[in-house]
Amino acid sequence: MKKTLIGSSRVDEFVKEGEKTLYMDKTMILTPGAKDILRNRGVVIEYGPRPVADTGETAPVSSTKEVEESQESREIPAESMDCLVTTIVGLLRNDFGVNDPEALREISLKVLNKINNQ
Repeated sequence: MKKTLIGSSRVDEFVKEGEKTLYMDKTMILTPGAKDILRNRGVVIEYGPRPVADTGETAPVSSTKEVEESQESREIPAESMDCLVTTIVGLLRNDFGVNDPEALREISLKVLNKINNQ
């Protein structure tokens, strides 16, 4: 699995102005310099997926239930679903520049369905 290195020069890509929490998943590595910047800004580091309420925008997938209902089989556990969605959305935003909430939602559903059907 490819890791995302978050250094001091990339902190603003992951923590927008006014945000006080950085949500980290297993694919993210935070450098000591970035930790210092976050600490100085008063940003708390949370390990796990970003709660939908904290995003301030339409969730890429409205709920885990919606994804489960769109899949014929339910092979992905619900707790893994949130982490998977967070990873997919992060890749789409950071690597491909996709920021439209509806596009994020549609692509996330397609990826999850593809994963579940294999």
